[in-house]
Amino acid sequence: MTGGRDNDSKGPNGATGPSTSYGQHIQWVLQHHKRLQHLTKTNESDAAVTLQGDQLTLADLVAASQYKVRCQVTKDKSVLDTVDASVSFLARQLEEGVEIYGINTGFGGSADTRTSQTVDLQKSLVQSLQTGILLPSEVGVGSEEEEAMSGRRHSLPRRTVRGAMAGRCNSLLRGHSAVRQEVIETMVQMLNDDLIPVVPLRGSISASGDLMPLAYIAGSLEGNPGIYISCPTKDGRKILPSNEAFHQAGITPLTLGPKEGLGIANGTIVSGAVAALGLHETQYLALLTQALTGMCTEAMRGTVDNQHPFIAAARPHVGQIEAAANITRFLRGSKFATTSHLLGAKTGGLAQDRYALRTASQWIAPYLEDLQLAAQQLETELNSTTDNPLIDVQNGHVHHGGNFQATSVTSATEKTRLSLQMLGKLMFAQSSELINPMLNGDLPPNLSFDDPSLSFTFKGIDINMAAYMSELGFLANPVSSHVQSAEMHNQAVNSLALISARYTLDAVEVVSMMASAHLYACCQALDLQAMHDTIRETIQSATKGTIRDLFQPLLDKNELEEVVSITSKAIGHGLKEAKTKDLQDQSAAAADATIAPLFAVFSNIDKSDEVKTKLFTGITAWKDQCAKFVASSVTNTRLLFASSAETITPTYLSHGSKKLYHFVRNELQVPLHKGLVEHPTTDTPSAEGIKVDAGDRYLIGKQISTIYHALRSGRIHDVLVESLL
Repeated sequence: MTGGRDNDSKGPNGATGPSTSYGQHIQWVLQHHKRLQHLTKTNESDAAVTLQGDQLTLADLVAASQYKVRCQVTKDKSVLDTVDASVSFLARQLEEGVEIYGINTGFGGSADTRTSQTVDLQKSLVQSLQTGILLPSEVGVGSEEEEAMSGRRHSLPRRTVRGAMAGRCNSLLRGHSAVRQEVIETMVQMLNDDLIPVVPLRGSISASGDLMPLAYIAGSLEGNPGIYISCPTKDGRKILPSNEAFHQAGITPLTLGPKEGLGIANGTIVSGAVAALGLHETQYLALLTQALTGMCTEAMRGTVDNQHPFIAAARPHVGQIEAAANITRFLRGSKFATTSHLLGAKTGGLAQDRYALRTASQWIAPYLEDLQLAAQQLETELNSTTDNPLIDVQNGHVHHGGNFQATSVTSATEKTRLSLQMLGKLMFAQSSELINPMLNGDLPPNLSFDDPSLSFTFKGIDINMAAYMSELGFLANPVSSHVQSAEMHNQAVNSLALISARYTLDAVEVVSMMASAHLYACCQALDLQAMHDTIRETIQSATKGTIRDLFQPLLDKNELEEVVSITSKAIGHGLKEAKTKDLQDQSAAAADATIAPLFAVFSNIDKSDEVKTKLFTGITAWKDQCAKFVASSVTNTRLLFASSAETITPTYLSHGSKKLYHFVRNELQVPLHKGLVEHPTTDTPSAEGIKVDAGDRYLIGKQISTIYHALRSGRIHDVLVESLL
């Protein structure tokens, strides 16, 4: 649906809809966002994720895993009958003495063994796979000292395990795995009671599915006391052996029937769930990158023309057309972003914006397209049977294949992680330009609100961004190129999907940090640009009054206007050139910058020698008064913005920036950073008399952390979507 040219288009989850002016990627996000809101924000008591084998969306999985939305097994009789039929078919095959892999044979490279003890064989399977490493503290029997030995946890996050359980139930309901309804219903009950097995983080190569982690879920269903479950209590959470957890919850442990251990363990859903959670956040980070490009364009007084539709149409990649349109919509109504090229007005300084702004839509474009394909791949995977062997009841066959090879998940995660690296690189480039006084135009060094000799506000953020970018660049390396042969060379090729998905979540974390810091910097820069305009207007008014007082008897109206224009420009140029100096020196430099232009204009005016002498003599008085009113203009404006920036700045902003700025300043209560007076141990007011109450002084990192939490929790998603529409 790029540019509104298609009459009937399909998003990655197959939904059709009427044509709009929105591109394919943002339409997918809107549909995903709407579904997630329905499941998580409505007051409907019956809001639930229905599992039926072929309709599970990424939003459903995220709702069930991250937001703990209730799951329910479909009541569709045809679906449930198919599940029962697969169990009955397998039982008949065993009665007839049919040899079936993993049911009465060994596994993998040991499939040359045979047994008639089918129930014990399933126990043997999960026993051989429950080999992961967990710290004692992670299973409730140790202290935090053990955890400190490694510096990080060895277990999967609970939300990931929730997603894996929901997704595995969905796959088993397809009726190809001969797993009983009772097993599926028990797993769903565990989800809804928030009884989540403790599952090791590492040890899966995602070849015959995610065998090891899923074996821990299978073990919990057995009530295995060696498998632990995280249980909710009135005092928080408690880790219990699964048999005790089941006893407290009133759940009867199960004996896994023929193929049920294999049917649970032989799936790609652990890597699929991690990948889905990573892609979910990445889709919003892709939107945020476009929004931040708009904010940074305003903060740098760049041009909207960078995203002109003619440019995109001349190179009609659907992602580029969409990104350009999204950023343009975001920027509508801005008083900072110009249309200078079309109007022929941008004649000073750079003739065009630097690459981080000018080529943003071209940079973002292919990754919007990649993220759409990744979504298609993962939603297909969520609604697939990733087991072996497969039961084909209708045709009476048992198929031995390799649907558990999770390469499609790996493909999706590698694209997602590379997209994150490229989005992060764009933010890094924009942030560096925004903070660097050599590149940021009229903005002060380090985006400092107060004098630069004792205020280096965003310098540390500039360093942080370099650290984040370096780590992100490392994470972007492909995992799929590191495959090792495994399991008696039976698994000679393996997808490494879970490893890739885990690193993708790490990349999500890093890019979210970068985006939070960049958003904080953009809001600061927008305040400073609004303050700059207010200072400029105040100085211009003072310039006009002072010039008239000093020279009105000597010059006519047109000459006075010319002098006012020349001196105002000179003051602006002087302030910019001296922006690394403190206010008094900067004001003096601004006044000095007007002397040569005044001498030039007075020399060329057709006046008598007597008048010219008076004009030249007046320059000294002008210089003294100019330095004073420049300093007072800056001081008074700083005082004004210290108390009222959040009400003044939005009057300058675009549709999109206004929404994000309001979210940061008003909803999150993250204010304009006022400099050294914000430091928690500083009790001295600034030179202008600005003081911040002790209870309101926070570390810069704390303010960015507030934004980060709002981003990772999804709290920012509504306003982010609205900013681009």
